Amino acid sequence: MAQRSEAVIFTLIQLNMKTKLIIIRGNANTGKSTVAACVHNMLVDMYKLEDKTIPLDDEARVSTFHSNLVVEGHSIAVISEGDREQKLKEQIDDAKSRNANIIVTCLRSKNRKGSSCRMIMTDYPELYNESVQVWTSFSTDKSMIIPLKKAVAEVIVNIIVKLIK
Repeated sequence: MAQRSEAVIFTLIQLNMKTKLIIIRGNANTGKSTVAACVHNMLVDMYKLEDKTIPLDDEARVSTFHSNLVVEGHSIAVISEGDREQKLKEQIDDAKSRNANIIVTCLRSKNRKGSSCRMIMTDYPELYNESVQVWTSFSTDKSMIIPLKKAVAEVIVNIIVKLIK
């Protein structure tokens, strides 16, 4: 009976958890998608998930992936393709239909007509208004590019870990 009660309580907690939006922000070509791939990879490694890691040197894969991870019973959607408004809308709608507890996505910094940023603000104000926004760091020093992306991803993963506890 104890296990059943715990399952019911866990289910109620899941139902009461509002979807949290984490936005990776930055200008064009500052590594937003690479940060998203790092977040995905860190979660896969940290929680020993069966999902495959994303090779950071595969630019085409990094810039267009989306994943749906389950971490300790929480659904986490990671979306790297944030520059195309309609594509991002489809991905967010898909994540919401899967009852994602956390959605991590990329957005350019510009809030203008036709931008993904404006679309999220307009179509998902309940997500945007309570979102956590983390900005990318950029360096022209090639030896610092990946370490900077991983550092930003680590901040996001720490936020995710706190949210699912």
